[in-house]
Amino acid sequence: MATPVTVRRNVWRASVREEPFRLLFPVGVCFGLVGVGHWLLYGVGITGHYSGVLHASLQIQGFMASFIIGFLLTALPKFTVGPPVSTVEAAGILGGTALVAVGCGGRLWVAIEAGTLVQLLAFGLFAWRRYWGRATTQPPVLVWLTVGWLYAVVGAASLLWVRLGGPPGLELFGRRLLWQGASLAVVIGMGGHLIPRLLGYPEGVVPKYPAVRGWRGVAAAFRGEALAWWAAGGALFAGFVIEGVGHESAGRLLRAVVVTVALLVAGRFWHLPRVRAPFAWGVWHAVWAVILGTWAVALAGPYYVAALHLIFIGGFSLMVFMVGARVTLSHGGYMALESRNRPIRWVGTGVVTALLLRLATAATPEHYFQVAAAAAAVWMAASLLWLVYHLPKMVYRHFAAVAPMRPLRVVPPKG
Repeated sequence: MATPVTVRRNVWRASVREEPFRLLFPVGVCFGLVGVGHWLLYGVGITGHYSGVLHASLQIQGFMASFIIGFLLTALPKFTVGPPVSTVEAAGILGGTALVAVGCGGRLWVAIEAGTLVQLLAFGLFAWRRYWGRATTQPPVLVWLTVGWLYAVVGAASLLWVRLGGPPGLELFGRRLLWQGASLAVVIGMGGHLIPRLLGYPEGVVPKYPAVRGWRGVAAAFRGEALAWWAAGGALFAGFVIEGVGHESAGRLLRAVVVTVALLVAGRFWHLPRVRAPFAWGVWHAVWAVILGTWAVALAGPYYVAALHLIFIGGFSLMVFMVGARVTLSHGGYMALESRNRPIRWVGTGVVTALLLRLATAATPEHYFQVAAAAAAVWMAASLLWLVYHLPKMVYRHFAAVAPMRPLRVVPPKG
């Protein structure tokens, strides 16, 4: 059979408004490279100072936020059958992202937290307008996206208040809620709705029906299964409050229970993936890294910070790279590459190697910064490979070439 002829076209400018991941995914990788490079430069002696707070701000409020928002700006209009992001909404989100970048570059903490709040409020406007005018009902588990947004707003507002002279005791609470709680909530929401389909379990997807709009539709989000998910979100929030008032073990154990039960109930992740593709196995392992990481954090005691990286590196970063690969290939018309996407296997291997090296720092305190620098170098290599392989597929797309129709030749009748 002859291979169909295709043409390669630049679709970035025409598609970036309807598919903002094409812009925000590369921006997220750039944040990640700077955030992790912070440790590499210090570990090899190029810089003489380091900041764990700056590193975490770049990774969560830059890297993770860009991937999550880029994905949701692309997905929510399709979920709700709504319009793409508007110019005003995009300006607010990108303006907030730029403010975070400037703040991180100059260690301007007020700018970082203010930029995050601007970004969140603009995204909240975007999401509210799509939900208010949605054409179909949405799965109840997606209330976790709202829960995560509320966590992020409260966390960023708490940090901004502290930076402006508020009570210092709020800083640790705000960090935990923003850096851990918001991402955990998004993982649970997407883990219950989207990830089962990525792994090959479409029978778990809740059917959609014509939506009831207006305030009656909003009230429906607080009944039945959705109300149970709101209660779970409240329990997760209570875990942060309990930890914040001094009962650290109890608060962390409560969070581990909530995250484990919510993910297993919503996504049935005790099943192996049916889809035999590298991204599916990567997502499955990332979910389990999040589950096991919450228990490690609860039980690790003095190794709490090291255990957190099981969630951050093995869970969050592995998941965004794998889901980001799936989104890029599917929206770019490269689905045929999924089952043989060898570079994404190397990316996954690199992320896991970086995780193991980062965990090893707890066992080698005399070489802590050197091992952390090695972990940073491996993670950066994996993220650069991801970007180099996927960026052209965000910019270009292959279309089937239509052969020009040959002109008809009319033969006059004989005689």
